[in-house]
Parts: sequence; C-alpha cells; structure tokens
Amino acid sequence: MSRGSTANQSRYSTLEKPRRSGRYSSSSSWNSSREVLCDFCLAKKNKAVKSCLTCLTSFCETHLQAHYEYPALMKHKLICAEHDKLLEVFCRSDLACVCVLCIMEEHKKHDIVSAAAERTEKQVSLSAERTLTAMKNHSSQNVLDENERIFAELLQALERRHEEVKEMIRAQETLLLTRAEGHLARLKEEITLLRKKHRQADLEQLSQSDDHIHFLQVLLKTQSFYINTFFMLINLITPLLNLDSCQFSMDPSTAHPNLHLSDRNTVVRMSNEPKSYPEHPDHFEYWQQVLCKEGLAGGRYYWEVDWSGTEIDIAVTYRGIQRKGNDNAGSFGGNDKSWSLCCSESKYYFVHNSKRTTILPVPSSSRIGVYVDYEAGTVAFYSVSDTMKLLHKVQAKFTEPLYPGLGVWGYGTTVCLIGIGAGPEMGVR
Repeated sequence: MSRGSTANQSRYSTLEKPRRSGRYSSSSSWNSSREVLCDFCLAKKNKAVKSCLTCLTSFCETHLQAHYEYPALMKHKLICAEHDKLLEVFCRSDLACVCVLCIMEEHKKHDIVSAAAERTEKQVSLSAERTLTAMKNHSSQNVLDENERIFAELLQALERRHEEVKEMIRAQETLLLTRAEGHLARLKEEITLLRKKHRQADLEQLSQSDDHIHFLQVLLKTQSFYINTFFMLINLITPLLNLDSCQFSMDPSTAHPNLHLSDRNTVVRMSNEPKSYPEHPDHFEYWQQVLCKEGLAGGRYYWEVDWSGTEIDIAVTYRGIQRKGNDNAGSFGGNDKSWSLCCSESKYYFVHNSKRTTILPVPSSSRIGVYVDYEAGTVAFYSVSDTMKLLHKVQAKFTEPLYPGLGVWGYGTTVCLIGIGAGPEMGVR
C-alpha cells in the first residue's frame, strides 16, 4: 500500500467520526453571520467550501481533499456550503465544482461546463498523457537496447580481430623459426660433407708427400680451419634464432629456509624441514621466496617455469626488495619493485604494488613462459602447451637490473626453471 493511500484511510476514518457521534449541528457549522465553518478545524475554524450529505459535515478546502483522493469518499454527494445545493457543474475559470446558484453570482460569466463533460475531457487528456509517457519510455528503452546491442557487437568484433592478429603473429613466428632451424640443419650437414670431402682429398694428397713435417703441419691446419668455420657459422645463426645461452640458477644466499634447491639450483621444492643455509643478509626471512643469481638488463629474454603443487609466484624484481619482516614490502608484487604472476589450481592473478588483476580462464597447463624486453619495459606471461596463450602483459620503466624470482607455497610444491634464450645483450650477475 502506498504512503498516499495510508493517509487517505486515516482521513476517512477521521471523517466518519462526526457522523457517528452526531457532531453535525447548527451550533458547530454556523456562526452568527450565517457563515458555514469547517467542522474539522480544531483551533481556528476556516470557512467551509462544501458540505457532504453522506458525512453530514462541512469541510474547508484542506479537509475536503480526502473526498477527491479516497475512492470510498468520492461517491459521497457534496453540496455547496453557501447555497446548500448539489455540486452539478464545473467552473473552468476557477477550476472548482459549483452549484447552479453559484454560476449566477460569483461565477457569473465564467467558463462553465457540466461535471460529466469536464470529467470526460479530463479522462481523455489523462489517457493521452499516459499514452505519450508510455511511448516515450518505450522509445527510450528501444534506443538503449539498440545501443547496447551495437556496443556488444563491436566488442565481439574487436575480440575476434584481436584473436586473429595474435594467431597471425604466432603463425609467422613459427614459420620463421622453422625456416631458420631448417637452414641451420642444412648448413650443419653441408659443413660435415665439405669437411669429409676436403679432408679426404687433402689426406689423399698428403699421403703422397714424402715430407713428414709438411704432412703433419698441413693436416693440423686443415682440421683447425673446418672446425673454426663450423663454430663461426653456429655463432652467427644462433642469435638469429634468439637462443643464446640464458640459463638461470637460483641463489641459495637468498632462499627462505623452507625452500630446498637441487639440480644445480634450477629446481626448488618447499619442505616442512627447514634447510640450514649459511647466514647471509640476503635471505628472505618471512616470505618463502628465492631470487636467481643472474640479472637482466639491456636486452630481451625468455624463459619458462614448470610447476606442480599448491601455489607459486613467478616474478621479476629489483635486487633491493626487502628481505626482513612480514609486510608487503618483501612480498613479490606487494611493492613497486616487483612484478609477479600468482598461480594455483583455482586462480591466476597478476600483482604489482599490491594491485591485483584476475586472469580468466585459469590455464590448464603447468608450464608458464616469461618474456622480458628490458629496453621496451615489457613483461609478459604465457601459458605454454601445444600453443602459447598470453595471460598478462604489462608496461613499465625499469631503472635497475631485474632478477627472476620464485615464491613457493604448500608442502611438496615444486618449481623447475627452464632457460630458453636471450637477446644480443646477456644478463648481469
């Protein structure tokens, strides 16, 4: 029930009281000058404008409103308080219901119509207004729906185009890598064949020489030439494939005691038996983290991490990240010195300076690729399986060398570092 209907009921209940209690009397409604007063005014009585034959009560303009608002009171017969006549016509000039005597006196020459005619016109006007309002609302909703549909289609088109561009880039990268690997394999075969042919010809020629010293000198020189040529070609082609040595190893002097390193410090496992590392100020005392020995500066780098267990953090960080205390200043991603990808079975998210970005859907592969372009300020994380899928990419401005780092959580959780390649400039130590 609305607030208005509650008020109307209250008014109606009040209006019924005089009729039941017999308040309607000449003494209460008429003063000495025969002016009709409102029976509902308590302190100062106002002049009545109409009387109700059903309620047997006279009302001022304020107390009369209930008869216009509450349906049960609308059926009551109202009479003119001045002439005691039924209200049968409507004065459009004063917007009031009046009796037939009123139109001969104070409402003379006013625009007068029958109450029925005025009601019909008002109903037509209200109906037209409701129709216009409904049409406006419907039109606005249609425009809103159309805008939302167009916007959704644009988003879908952009997402499709984005996926198509990524597929094209991956296909081109695969094609170029395959071609380069094919060229390298053919060069190796040709070098091997040339070495065999030339060596065989030289040996046949040398075998006919009677000078023993000349025989030995030429033989050693020929072998050295082909060996040097082979390694020179390898060194020229390998940078084109972006596969220069980029092997990382974890630094025991930074490892938390619960982290056990193995396999030349490329594998880390969390254990419930703390390991006794030599005392060192670089150890993480609270956060179960470890840094790599090798730093990254002035080049492009790519490596992979394979993990199993509960949860891990894969990060790059400045060397000066806090080692003591349990606040975020020492946690990967909890400060402005580190960029970290948190991985678990149920959720993945990227975090930097304590600001998280959730990654959906959660990848099914346990291998994660990390790409760093130091000069461009790019850090990107990929899910690696039969294909590579970008999980998150961030742009930053690096001011110090970056160090790969790992956070390991949950007993038995294991992480393996897999170095893949680096650009022309190698890492720093």
